[in-house]
Amino acid sequence: MGKKSKKKGGAANKAARKEKLQERREQQMEQLDQNSDDGGNNELVDNRRDREYFVGDRVWFKGDLSYCDGKNPNTYRGIVHAVDRDFVEIKPLQALIDGDDYTQRIPTKIKPSQKMYVFPDFCDMTLRFDIGDNVICNVDDWVPASVSYLWPIEENDFLQGFLPATASDVVPQYECNMLFGGDYPSVTAPHDDDDYIQLKPTSFRFKVGDSVTFNSMKARGNTAAAANHLRRNAEWSDGKITSVDLCEEGLDYAVYECSFKVAAKKVFLFH
Repeated sequence: MGKKSKKKGGAANKAARKEKLQERREQQMEQLDQNSDDGGNNELVDNRRDREYFVGDRVWFKGDLSYCDGKNPNTYRGIVHAVDRDFVEIKPLQALIDGDDYTQRIPTKIKPSQKMYVFPDFCDMTLRFDIGDNVICNVDDWVPASVSYLWPIEENDFLQGFLPATASDVVPQYECNMLFGGDYPSVTAPHDDDDYIQLKPTSFRFKVGDSVTFNSMKARGNTAAAANHLRRNAEWSDGKITSVDLCEEGLDYAVYECSFKVAAKKVFLFH
């Protein structure tokens, strides 16, 4: 535990400094919001990148590539240690963990295309998944993938715009290698929630051959005839499990594949 201050009024002074710092940050956020509403004024966008930083600010940064390890976000995520005009001295979180005095000097007046940059960190400290976890990602369809990077701040799509400056700006949270990538082997999840990325199931309630009742409204036919029937059918339908944990190239990921009958004659499948 850290030592308590012995200075008279130390706690009160600390609280006052904290309140003043918070007021200054709120003023900056108001100015940044005004700039973001400009709708195309490049000068204002550049000013948005050139924000003011304070000692103790949490930041993301790109600096010495020999230190910054893409597999370890703690090497490019840190705390502002000192401010010197248009530069900030940043202590990476990894240096704090290791107890090192290591810092990096990063310019604050920059553009995303430059080799060094810094932007504020408003993100959570933890994510649900880790590198190597098997997941499914939403790229219009759900595709199986494995997590390859956490907080991939150098994603091209991300850097083509502008550096994040407010808590509402997107910072990519996962990069995943798709099982069937083709021309696009990886996908980025901008948020850590089930609308974008989910854990790939590892256990299943039903097995092949089980008779089930499924929700037709949430099913998807793998043929046009099956899809048309599902749209016209009642909310719940009877079927039989024909496959489990479907990972096939060109097809949306499915936990189950079922067959069902139409007029006691034709059999259709759905994912």
